[in-house]
Amino acid sequence: MFAKDIVHFDIQALSKDSTVGEAKSLFYSNKVSELAVVNSQNEFIGILKEDAILHIPQSSLDTTIEDIELIKVFAKSDQHIYEVFETFATQSLSIVPIVNNQNIYIGAITINSLITYISTITGFIKKGAVIIITLQKKDYSLSQICQIIESNNAKIVSLFTNEIADNSLELIIKLNIEDITSIMQTFERYNYHIETLYAHTEILDVFLQSRIENLMSYLNV
Repeated sequence: MFAKDIVHFDIQALSKDSTVGEAKSLFYSNKVSELAVVNSQNEFIGILKEDAILHIPQSSLDTTIEDIELIKVFAKSDQHIYEVFETFATQSLSIVPIVNNQNIYIGAITINSLITYISTITGFIKKGAVIIITLQKKDYSLSQICQIIESNNAKIVSLFTNEIADNSLELIIKLNIEDITSIMQTFERYNYHIETLYAHTEILDVFLQSRIENLMSYLNV
């Protein structure tokens, strides 16, 4: 998926001739902390941060934003969404402006739309158990893990690996079913160590919410 596939076309950009009052109003209505700034041809100039105008008094709301420092961060419409994710992570933004190949502003991706997309592709919003397995790197066999799960009439919705030590891995496996008794028994026969299991809906919801909160914290939002 590319940036253009989840862009919000209705997030209006500021003109370099916009007033501080207009900027504050647009920040409020869009519930974001940054807005794109464009010229008269709708070409992207930069990002205005809300913090940059918070100190301006009410008596100066008619002042234009043209002399306020902007940051030059954006993504192209044909960039992969993972690249946009990296921009969010490194720049600590609430939005990333999206431009076409002619540098024309077409909209923005918000942090909320990015989280929704990630939740969708990882299967977090689907019902099913989550198993967390710890094992030595040398013992990791994806084909065997898939065989164990599929032989018990289940499917892997998503699987992530995380290095927790020099020679150890943590596997986070989301399944398409909640009753995984037989899967657990098979894993035990193959000497896999199940670190954590989230099979009940109410517990799983807490787990998934904590994962999303960790992601939000990582993005400094």
